[in-house]
Amino acid sequence: MRRLALLSLSMGIVGAAHAQRRERFTAWTAPVFPAAEYGARRAAALEGLRAGEVLLVPSAEGTSGGETFRQLDDFEYLVGLEVPRTLLAIDARTKQSLLFVPRDDPRFTNPGRPNDFPGRPLAGDPSLRALSGVDSVLTDDALPAYLASLTARRARILLNTGRAGVRQGPPTDAAATPFDTHVATDGLARQLRARYPALTLRSAYSLLAQLRMVKSAREIAKLREAARVTSEAIARGALRVADGTTERALTGGFTGDCLALGAQRVAFTPIIKSGENSLWPWRILGAQYDRRDRAMHDGDLVIYDVGCERDHYVSDVGRTFPVSGRFTERQRELVEMVRSISDAVIAAARPGVTLADLQQVAESRIPAWAKPKMQTPLYFGHHLGLDSGDPFLADVPLAAGMIFTIEPWFYDHEAGVAVFIEDEILIVPGGSENLTAALPRDAVGLERMRQTAPMIPRTVTHDGVLAFRLDRAAGTVTVADLLNGEVTARTPTCADAEAVGLTDDDVSFVVRCPGTTMPVLVNTATHAVSEPPVSQAPLAARDAVVGRKTEVLMIGTIHGTHRTSTRYSLEVLRGMLRMAKPDLVLTEIAPNRFDAAMREFGATGTITEPRVARFPEYVDVLFPLTRELSFTIVPTAGWSKPMDAYRTAALKRIESDPSRRAEWLAYARANATADSLTQRGGDDDPRFLNSDAYDAIQTAGHEPYDRLFNAELGPGGWTNINRAHFANVARALDAHRGEGRRVVITYGAGHREWMVRELRKRADVVLLDIDTVMPR
Repeated sequence: MRRLALLSLSMGIVGAAHAQRRERFTAWTAPVFPAAEYGARRAAALEGLRAGEVLLVPSAEGTSGGETFRQLDDFEYLVGLEVPRTLLAIDARTKQSLLFVPRDDPRFTNPGRPNDFPGRPLAGDPSLRALSGVDSVLTDDALPAYLASLTARRARILLNTGRAGVRQGPPTDAAATPFDTHVATDGLARQLRARYPALTLRSAYSLLAQLRMVKSAREIAKLREAARVTSEAIARGALRVADGTTERALTGGFTGDCLALGAQRVAFTPIIKSGENSLWPWRILGAQYDRRDRAMHDGDLVIYDVGCERDHYVSDVGRTFPVSGRFTERQRELVEMVRSISDAVIAAARPGVTLADLQQVAESRIPAWAKPKMQTPLYFGHHLGLDSGDPFLADVPLAAGMIFTIEPWFYDHEAGVAVFIEDEILIVPGGSENLTAALPRDAVGLERMRQTAPMIPRTVTHDGVLAFRLDRAAGTVTVADLLNGEVTARTPTCADAEAVGLTDDDVSFVVRCPGTTMPVLVNTATHAVSEPPVSQAPLAARDAVVGRKTEVLMIGTIHGTHRTSTRYSLEVLRGMLRMAKPDLVLTEIAPNRFDAAMREFGATGTITEPRVARFPEYVDVLFPLTRELSFTIVPTAGWSKPMDAYRTAALKRIESDPSRRAEWLAYARANATADSLTQRGGDDDPRFLNSDAYDAIQTAGHEPYDRLFNAELGPGGWTNINRAHFANVARALDAHRGEGRRVVITYGAGHREWMVRELRKRADVVLLDIDTVMPR
């Protein structure tokens, strides 16, 4: 007890005060991308500015009235922070990017409810600069002086109002803020006109369109995933289409599927319309309160024009389905006509071509009789990114990294029929790629979707770290490390292959080669072609009764120190596992490393697989015990080499940043205190390392590290990596829920407190006392 009291005092952690402590920005949110991504975008914006110009980009107002906050697109693109009432300035003269931020988040303050609204500092929080990479974060009360300095030097101000010019509106009330209009830049423009009339205002639309039209590798990965999620949701929706089903029911189903598949929200109100409703553009239908709830019937066509939004990036995909399950002959002809127009435009899309060129291709493929009935805007589509109508310049030639839709519409009011097919096209160096090609586009395929959902390959790992892309012509799989921003491998597979996608456990990216039934598996850890998974011995037979709780024993290990310790030697650990008599052992081995290690051990009795070989508790104890005891090893680690590289680089940046000195010292002091207390308790004593006292030390020791740096370390943050570990543990426990199995979980002792805390929340688990397996 003295040890725990000393711990609380030495680290300044008082439990009673925790509820009143002011919230930290990183406890609630983190940018989608690393700071380097936003820095590169701002650098490109700076390059596009002329001498004396300043780009001003306001953030969203923010809300506490029940609506979910969504940052404005330009601010999200250039900064990535979920901050309200903030202004970004990119100054061509000083070559600096400045953020003018409120001292405190107004949404976290309510004097009448201090427990619920404890406050949240913004401008003084150093993580804002670290996460966004801006040069300086200033309080918003410094903004008037900065704007006055711009007036004095006759700076030209660029604002993106979404138009070619800046609207010259009447002056606003002096008490208003720049964020009191629906379009923040409009309000800001009016204020600048009123308060700083000497400033010259120009449109930033062209500049920002040029930046946002070409997507980075990280953006493309997000858009691929949004397209995949949307395609999957459409496939599920096609199975719900039936005589008597309403448009609103399908809309609700699609929205639910987007969220269930990992999207934060729909990209726009889903447009699902049938019969006579399908003849009208969505703006007409949406202008009526209750029009979009028609019941569909056999013989009708139902159109999906929908998109899910994932991590701020949107999708927009369209398909047409027969309600009865079969197109009529006329409907089939129209579907194939629209598809042929779309195919021609997609085939012509490549670098150097203009949208006007694509328009001509489309018009050349429309039969004369159909032209009056076709929607014919520029190239039948729009750019995609942070919005379903991302800014673009029609006369700029297409370039690799641009993503836009191809969506020829056919409306025939006389015959009462409409057909729509919409795809997302990515321009690549050699041409284009259809991001939604896995969703059938022809009449036969669309009919099949009414009965069976197609396979939609997943190409980005669940943690968002790795992206896999099959190049069919080259016969290779490219692996991109999205976290660190680099291509890590190009693995040869076979020509004309098809991507099956990532396995559910993220162990392999599966490719199917023509002329063979055996798929090619690209391992997500080594990026090399791997052998099929190793089958393990079945679980030991027990008198399991459905509904029995899982018995879980959490054993904290000390990795390499097991080989030198006498108190917690490998023999001691071996004895503990023998006494535990487990059915399963959940391990700190990554799933994509396990098969190679298991195959190697089976062949030679040794393990050199580099990640697994670092753990003597597995190499020298657990794997050999499989020849003595009957249990199954389950790999559950969520850690990876890219995460390690990113965390290491981030910690170096923090340590070398003078403005973070106080935080770094707090982190270092907590580490030193925890290490000192652990040594006093016995840093190789198995009883102490598996005790509540040790867990309390770890909780307190990691508190500054977690609170100060978790968001900046990305997936390598303490909370984030433990969540990744435990997600795999939870999946393994869920797979055997109610079977009454005995499970041992072996992780480094530092992770024990985090996992025990989560295990205690599970009603299907009973935690066993570590003393039952401790040596006397």
